[in-house]
Amino acid sequence: MNANIAQFGGDAGNVTVFGQSGGGRKVATLLAMPSAKGLFHRAIIESGATLKLVEPAQGARVASELMKSLGLDAAKWRDIQNVPLDKLMSAYFATQRTMNVDQMTMGFSPNVDGTAIPAHPFHPQASAVSADVPLMLGSTRTELTASADDAAFKLDDAGLRARLGQMLREQAGRVLDVYRAANPNASPSDLYFLIASDERYSAPVMKIAERRAALGKGGVYLYYFRWETPLDGGKYKAPHTVEIPFAFHNLSASPWTAGVPGAEALADQVSDAWLAFAKSGNPNTPKLPQWPAFDAQRRATMVFDTKSAAVDDPLHDQRLAMFAAKGLT
Repeated sequence: MNANIAQFGGDAGNVTVFGQSGGGRKVATLLAMPSAKGLFHRAIIESGATLKLVEPAQGARVASELMKSLGLDAAKWRDIQNVPLDKLMSAYFATQRTMNVDQMTMGFSPNVDGTAIPAHPFHPQASAVSADVPLMLGSTRTELTASADDAAFKLDDAGLRARLGQMLREQAGRVLDVYRAANPNASPSDLYFLIASDERYSAPVMKIAERRAALGKGGVYLYYFRWETPLDGGKYKAPHTVEIPFAFHNLSASPWTAGVPGAEALADQVSDAWLAFAKSGNPNTPKLPQWPAFDAQRRATMVFDTKSAAVDDPLHDQRLAMFAAKGLT
């Protein structure tokens, strides 16, 4: 990228890396890699909540299980290079099923090996490897609606409590009370999606912003995407990936946004902010209200919606409840 960008009209001295979901996790990983230092100058993480990567011992267990699935001697690990792709993929899925682990921190993901990746990107603090690189990051309000099962949209109170019990254990009741107080008109399904989305995405993203800002070097800009798609009667609200067509100003390419009246104005704001950040490391443009850099005291967050605005700590009570439930100190 850095070596070849000039051939495409780019500036090797001003490269931005950004990605969404798994792509955002890769950006987070690059921020912790000494070999990537200096190859990019801005970073954007969209719904890629990567506080931690896979620990070495867990990586070794995953590799051992994969070799077992392939019927190979673990000591002859180079033999994996000769395995046909279809057999390798079958073994991969078999290992996933056998181990039943979180892919992001326990499965087939980058390992903190002490060399290529000396430490976790944002745990217990932010990596200092590329601390001077400005970072923009955020999440959407109901990330989990995009991948939820049908039953999740039809929950009663008992169903809600059962799911939250599996997710948050003894913290479930206290978290539910906080979210219900903050969202008094929300249905059981609405509450489930708000809580589950914050548990998996928004809470870690907010903690990443906090830990990165604590380094006091590259600016940090946090956003929260609240705009709701009308697709299927609005059932998905603000799902995972909904910000992508706005960032690329390509609304017709996504079912979330295609043909939606009024979405063009928000796309104009969002895409200009992404471009401004890529150019200067600061997403402020005349098209948006002032977007202050994030700090742990004010916690300024750009809330993207039909009418966007910077709000200080917009999820205050929910944030504190979820931080406590997840042990994010």
